[in-house]
Amino acid sequence: MRTHRHFILSLLAVALVAPSAFSQTEILRVGSPDGQYSEFNTLNGDYNRFRESYPEAIAFYQDGKDSGKDIPYVLPGPSDRWTGNAKSALIFCFGLSSFDLSSDLTLTIDFVETHSEFPPRLAVSLNGVNRAIDTPRGDNQGYLNDGRTASRGLSVSLTFPADCLKKGDNT
Repeated sequence: MRTHRHFILSLLAVALVAPSAFSQTEILRVGSPDGQYSEFNTLNGDYNRFRESYPEAIAFYQDGKDSGKDIPYVLPGPSDRWTGNAKSALIFCFGLSSFDLSSDLTLTIDFVETHSEFPPRLAVSLNGVNRAIDTPRGDNQGYLNDGRTASRGLSVSLTFPADCLKKGDNT
């Protein structure tokens, strides 16, 4: 059996939320936390096509609609031989015409599955403010081949100061 040390398996939802005393303001959402990944590019079921389909960093421009089909369902890591041991980068770009935030932002990333033996470490930057977090351990190392998982609740959250956002383009 081949060992895959995938960086993120089946990204399922990404949300950037600013909480307030009465409600939460969602700034960016891609996907939904439903345990599925059909809203993303499934590479026609062949994850080995990743490097061919995405030879460079993947940029996603939020334009008011959820166009997750531009984003692959899997992001390999530097120890994945099936992609030539290349790192993967996913860049979200979103514009803000105005905002009034007085509290910190929470970035939540949900996963369908992550690596069961070597859970990846995520590096995240929001307009130059850097964070890193270890992802939770998944259930099935062979998920890319058999699609089976018993994993539930695979999620990470990171906090960013509200003042790291700016009017106009944010990445």
